[in-house]
Amino acid sequence: MIRAAFARKAVCIEELKNLDMSKEYLKPVVITRVIELPTDEYLNFTANLPDDYDFIKQNLELMYESADGVWHCIYVKEIGSNAGVLLESEGYDYARYASFYSEEKTDSGI
Repeated sequence: MIRAAFARKAVCIEELKNLDMSKEYLKPVVITRVIELPTDEYLNFTANLPDDYDFIKQNLELMYESADGVWHCIYVKEIGSNAGVLLESEGYDYARYASFYSEEKTDSGI
C-alpha cells in the first residue's frame, strides 16, 4: 500500500507537486485502476484538474474512502510514463482530491 497527501480542488499538477508531504498528511492509498492517456489529453487534464472528464465519470465507483480510512483511487498518467495523478473524485466528475504520484519512489509512494 502506498501513502499520499492530497490537495482538494487543485487547479493544476504544479500545485500537487508542492504539497506538504509530512507524515501527518499522508493517507493510505490503494490504486483501483490505472488510466493511461495520450500526451495531449494528459497535459490538458493536468493543466485543468477542476474540469469534468469522462474517464473520471466512468470510474466513479472505484474511488472512495473505505471504513478503515484507506483511499481507493484511480491513477491517471501519460502513456509510458512512471508518474501521474492519484485521484479520488468523491462522486464528482473532476479531480476533487488529487495527489502527484511517482512510481519511482518506494517509501511513502510519493
